[in-house]
Amino acid sequence: MSNPMVAVGPDAVVGAVVRLLTPPLCELYAVLMRAGVVVVVVDD
Repeated sequence: MSNPMVAVGPDAVVGAVVRLLTPPLCELYAVLMRAGVVVVVVDD
C-alpha cells in the first residue's frame, strides 16, 4: 500500500497541521497573556 501523505504532498500536510494546531496555540497564548506569563515587547 502506498503512503497517502505522499499523494497529498508536503505543503497540504503542513497546511492541515497548521490549521489543526493554530486554535489551541492561540488559546494557550491568550491564557498565558492573561496570567502575565507572556509579555509582549514592542520596540519602536
